[in-house]
Amino acid sequence: MKKNVSRTNRTNALDAIIIIILLILPIMTFYAILSIQGPSWDITARYLNGKTLLNFIAGGAHKGNAFAGEYSNNLAYYFEPYREPLSTPIFAVIDAVSSDSILVYIILIFVAYAAVVWRLGKELNIDTVTILAAMTGPYAVFFFFVPNGGEGLAVIFVILGIIYLLKKNPVSGLFFGIAVLGKYPALILLPILILLWNKKKFAIAAILAAAPIVAWGVIDWGLYGVPFYSYLASISYANVASAPSYISWSAVIGVIAYPVVFACIGIAAIFACRKRISLFFNYKSYINYKAKVFAVLVVLSLLGYAAILPHNNAFTQARYGFLLAAALMASSAVIMGRAVLTVYKVKYAAAAFAIAVLLGYLVYSSFILNTAQLKYYNPGNKASIYAYSENVLSSFGFNNCRVVSNAWIPMLYSGYDAYSPYIFYGDMEQEHYPVVVFNYTGVSMGSTRYLPLLKNDTKAYSGANFTIYLPKEASCYNYTEQ
Repeated sequence: MKKNVSRTNRTNALDAIIIIILLILPIMTFYAILSIQGPSWDITARYLNGKTLLNFIAGGAHKGNAFAGEYSNNLAYYFEPYREPLSTPIFAVIDAVSSDSILVYIILIFVAYAAVVWRLGKELNIDTVTILAAMTGPYAVFFFFVPNGGEGLAVIFVILGIIYLLKKNPVSGLFFGIAVLGKYPALILLPILILLWNKKKFAIAAILAAAPIVAWGVIDWGLYGVPFYSYLASISYANVASAPSYISWSAVIGVIAYPVVFACIGIAAIFACRKRISLFFNYKSYINYKAKVFAVLVVLSLLGYAAILPHNNAFTQARYGFLLAAALMASSAVIMGRAVLTVYKVKYAAAAFAIAVLLGYLVYSSFILNTAQLKYYNPGNKASIYAYSENVLSSFGFNNCRVVSNAWIPMLYSGYDAYSPYIFYGDMEQEHYPVVVFNYTGVSMGSTRYLPLLKNDTKAYSGANFTIYLPKEASCYNYTEQ
């Protein structure tokens, strides 16, 4: 008896160590990426949306100025209405108490994600080591949290929806509806509520799913005069930003590789133990309700991904595979869970695989990507390219002046009063602001849409990384003096 207790204690201790490692490695990776590269464009825009909400609540602006993508004199108000709204209040709360809001946001969302993954494991009778190893691959660590921040939020509520759907509880509809406010493509998963089978439960779930979606549409109506304006603006923006139709197979492989390999480890362990193959491939165990839920989840996610896939560049194609990646990772956890029930020690092989991959990704993020070029474009770096452009502007007599820039998001994050060229399309010269065009970051200014706006401007500075144009009647709007 004492030997069994001792063995159990050792096993529990080993499991606890593995769980801690699986949680710490992603957090270290987040810190490494943000320290070197700085926050990405999209998650910075979400942060600025939250900051605008916080400043609006503090009573500093009329709603039209705060939420229509306009600016005030103190850089407090920048809002992109096509961004999904769920991250905005979260960023507002974090920004009220933290000076490093984006890193804190990413870590908090990751911790919440790990918590719901643990709860899903309890529901599926999968131990914590196995399900964490399945759900914390490098794709999840990066694409759920770092580039945009909305994917992780959506997946958290999708998992909560699945947990309650497995219980056949109509509250699942509410979680799927909230997931849509995290990332609009989660709309594709709403038909999964049909699996409730019961008409009354389905009706309740459908109403609960529609409630947050419709509520946000009504808020849109109040802010912009158009119901569901944010949804429509998001679709319109996606169409404008779409690349020529092609499929990046490297992006597709990036989405599916980790869960496929993870599942294969479990299957291989079963085949290595031939006496137990029949237990793993028991036909009846694969036609139960839980299996149907995951099958439908994978099919709907695959359909959604296939619809989006050909209309974006390779990086965006990888990003928009987040629902399919989550569905496949959860399914691989189910497969590995069955494998662990028959060959217990395989969970440690799976955990070792997960830790090795995460450790490799941490090393890659910390050392391989640790280049002077990336640090130079980090908007949180005081010696960044954005700070240097401000110094050059100062040499022309434009110190702390409002500018128009194709990299207005990182400029705003760096504390400079930058306007988007979209705002001044057709009217840029009349504003008399200096124009800073960066070569390797920001939206392209090489199109016929913007070049005519600069034809009468003086090219005051042309360097390897950016160009400064000055209008004939250039003036300085010095926001620090307002």
